[in-house]
Amino acid sequence: MKTFFMALALILLPLGALANDITADDLSPLTGDALTETFKGVTMHGTYKSPRERTGTSAFTETFNADGTTHYSEGKITDTGNWVVTGNTICFAYNGELMGGTSCFNVFRAGNCYYSYGLGQLKSGYPVRPNSWSAKTIVKGEYNTCDDLVS
Repeated sequence: MKTFFMALALILLPLGALANDITADDLSPLTGDALTETFKGVTMHGTYKSPRERTGTSAFTETFNADGTTHYSEGKITDTGNWVVTGNTICFAYNGELMGGTSCFNVFRAGNCYYSYGLGQLKSGYPVRPNSWSAKTIVKGEYNTCDDLVS
């Protein structure tokens, strides 16, 4: 009987993993004013797809001030910078340890999760591979509908 349940668990485990995958149909693009209003004045908790070499963690927090400034924290690193929405992208530039040019992303919503994709990851306005997001975030204090992301 024990063997039966172990076999059943091994069969069902991949099905559970598939349930957490997102598809293009799950995603709604955030554009223009909606993109600005989503981020302006809030703190987001997030995770990168892969841990960062510089800190060994994938978790980060970022506060998006209404004046276009930002405060970023990842492991032992904190930095300030600026954020701006141009058209359908959100772009970041930092002042300190993370300084090194501007990074821009397209953002999509699924539930109350926000998935960020690099600009080259889209085709016809949607991610080519929806599960290849760069980062996903949730507004601090909101109920978490994201898989493997805590708030």
